[in-house]
Amino acid sequence: MRRLPLLLGLVALVVLVSNSAMAQGISLGVDAALVFPQDPLNNSTGKQIGALVRAEVSLLPLLSITGRLGYLYGMENKQMYRGAIDVIPILAGVKFFPVMPLGLYAAAELGLMNGTIRVSDNEKDESWTGMTIGAGFEISSFDLRLQAIFLDLDHMEDTYGIMLNVGYELF
Repeated sequence: MRRLPLLLGLVALVVLVSNSAMAQGISLGVDAALVFPQDPLNNSTGKQIGALVRAEVSLLPLLSITGRLGYLYGMENKQMYRGAIDVIPILAGVKFFPVMPLGLYAAAELGLMNGTIRVSDNEKDESWTGMTIGAGFEISSFDLRLQAIFLDLDHMEDTYGIMLNVGYELF
């Protein structure tokens, strides 16, 4: 039941930061996310769908610092047993624009993955250090990114998926 306070906190954060963010050169946006778990993670959870709030600070024309916080809901997997993994990613990273006018970029993030593992009627909360790495394209206020997501760096080969983000810059 920690989901509702997190969502309310996200809304409050966006409202409080929005006015000062525009004055400081910080951009805020939202990302819709879809994760396709890869083998063997797909034995533990189905696809994950969710949203993330994104903040970016441009250090140089070619480099930005990023932060993202969100929620990924794990759909139930029915292949081996009835299970799913929900994740609250808290990420910080960088975006590098090698060819600025084209809007193409490479991105990498590192952070905390707070997970709830659901199996049948049981739930277990865990936290892992995770990361994302990928590439994207920005045009106007829209952002499209394809990346690998690793839920647990200690078990990278067992906990990765392909993540698709479609984002919109609010301001």
